[in-house]
Amino acid sequence: MPIEWAILFLGTIVACVYFSYNSGLKHGVTEATLLTLEHLTSEGLIHFSKSGKIMSGPENKEINDECNGKQGN
Repeated sequence: MPIEWAILFLGTIVACVYFSYNSGLKHGVTEATLLTLEHLTSEGLIHFSKSGKIMSGPENKEINDECNGKQGN
């Protein structure tokens, strides 16, 4: 096999690996986020308000309110 064919073959393998990795990474992050939110909801640790905001615990505080209060500590 001439060197040109080897370089072309290697280039296509590298392109395939690169695009497969990026596609898997995007899908994996999305899947992990959805599964984490589903698990936290089923455990009763969070719930979603009618406006779509994430609410925490029985006090119905927004997650952002709790995080903003702890930033200064």
